[in-house]
Amino acid sequence: MSEPAAQTAQVSISAGSARGRILLRLVDGLFFVDVVGEPSGPDMVDCFRRALATGWLKPCMRTMVDLTGFSGSVDWRAIDTIARMAPWGRGRPGEARVAYIVRNQPFFLLIKAAWARFPLAQYRIFFSRQEALSWLEASR
Repeated sequence: MSEPAAQTAQVSISAGSARGRILLRLVDGLFFVDVVGEPSGPDMVDCFRRALATGWLKPCMRTMVDLTGFSGSVDWRAIDTIARMAPWGRGRPGEARVAYIVRNQPFFLLIKAAWARFPLAQYRIFFSRQEALSWLEASR
């Protein structure tokens, strides 16, 4: 199975600076969120706001969130704002799946805190992009 993330994105939106950035991509029906460094809260909110405005970002998608390049602190106010932007996870059962890719176990608490803001989506934590992709593909 080839990894869709390596393919050309059908749509992409990014925001950030040298300190940190966020990139949202739609590739072959999968939604990818790449967080690198420490993007600002306003940049994250802006990215999601623009993606929702285009119509390609739906509240119920199979999503891979790559946090392996994330460093810094989480702007929980921004995460709360994003959580309120749409009814994330509503739709057919099992359709909203979120695979988080992390570097190590300390990220587990961070993911649990984030998941509490998006309780309708199924989620799992992975150390491997390929395992995360396999789990997302299994729901097609």
